[in-house]
Amino acid sequence: MKLLIILLFISFQSLSNDQIHPIQVVNFINPEQFNLVKLNIEESHKLNNVEKQGFLEIIETGNYLINWINEINKNRSTDQKIKLTSKQSGGIPYSSPMVTSKTLLIERYQTLISQNNFVSETLRSKILPFPNLNQIDDSDFIKFAIPFEKLTNHTIRFSTQLKNLSHYIGLKMYDVRGYLFFKEEPKRADQLNLFNQLNKTEQENFRFYLINLCMSSELSEKECIQIFEKNKKYNTLYSMYQKHLKDGESFYNLFFRVTNPRSDVYFQDEATLISNFIKTNPKIDLWLQTAVESAWKSDTFKLKLHFFNDNSSKTDFPHITFQKNVWAHVNEVGGNIITMDPSLDLFEERMISTIAHEYGHILGFVDCYLEFFDTNLQAMIYYELDSKNIMCSQSGSFLPIHQQLLKTKYDTNNEETSWK
Repeated sequence: MKLLIILLFISFQSLSNDQIHPIQVVNFINPEQFNLVKLNIEESHKLNNVEKQGFLEIIETGNYLINWINEINKNRSTDQKIKLTSKQSGGIPYSSPMVTSKTLLIERYQTLISQNNFVSETLRSKILPFPNLNQIDDSDFIKFAIPFEKLTNHTIRFSTQLKNLSHYIGLKMYDVRGYLFFKEEPKRADQLNLFNQLNKTEQENFRFYLINLCMSSELSEKECIQIFEKNKKYNTLYSMYQKHLKDGESFYNLFFRVTNPRSDVYFQDEATLISNFIKTNPKIDLWLQTAVESAWKSDTFKLKLHFFNDNSSKTDFPHITFQKNVWAHVNEVGGNIITMDPSLDLFEERMISTIAHEYGHILGFVDCYLEFFDTNLQAMIYYELDSKNIMCSQSGSFLPIHQQLLKTKYDTNNEETSWK
């Protein structure tokens, strides 16, 4: 059964690569992309007419905003251009996940659009020609515009995910918030022996995470609720925790692995890992090399990209391709094809972080964030297992454990390993 779970997890990871990653940025700068998203919403069977109108209004407002910014930037130098994107900081922890639903998106939009400021007022009226920024500082414009840009991105992602809802419902089986809760502070488990002495809020918190941990043993939520109530009655909640801890750890470790290691990646010396890559053009190659090599390094390790010309089939070596209206992704974990949207500014901070993350997939690392659909809440839940990890979060970086796994996979012939 565990082998089946691992294979399903890898399969889900591959499917997820075709969806928009929460750390990526979307900018509407061409009518083709705008019309594609509109059509996706209009044809959705998961939205009623009111919800469709609400989503379309959000998308149209986001499109107006981006076109407005493009108009502003036409006559500005590169360093003076309005930019709404920056590298994310802080991450999204399991304890405060991002919750996205049809209702929340529309309510958030109504709150933003009704605000009394220059940006909201302009977006409400959608006047043409676009107004200039004489009456507002760039910093204030960016402050008011960023929430609309984020809301537009979330709406695009959510409407896209609705097309493959069964996939995201299935991903709930990998929810490890219960394990993370007790792993974060091991002494918490001792409080289960004193459960009846905890206040109501604390009891509800422990109940949620313990039931979640129980579900790691391939039990339904209903079964785990029954198990919880029985153990609560006999004051054996700590035993319940011990029984399911190992299964929770097994699911957790699925997120921290290198799978499908490459035969064309090797250590040149003790500290230098070589990764072959097919040339694109000097500008793209320099961008890729700078972004990836600066991210995947430490005082005792460095990743070096070796670029070469390839006149034969590209199926056997990593390469980058550009396609309109797609989210940045690798075709599979340990795959060869990085796909990017040519209309995006590759030199934006978030895109630099994104390509560094995606290159981790080339090396065989899986994602260590989770996004699934909660049928009880009728909402998408997203959180990162470790905000310091480059494969979990945009705010993450290269860690000693990445170096350890790369040494294990590419400097030896050891079997599959994972870190804890």
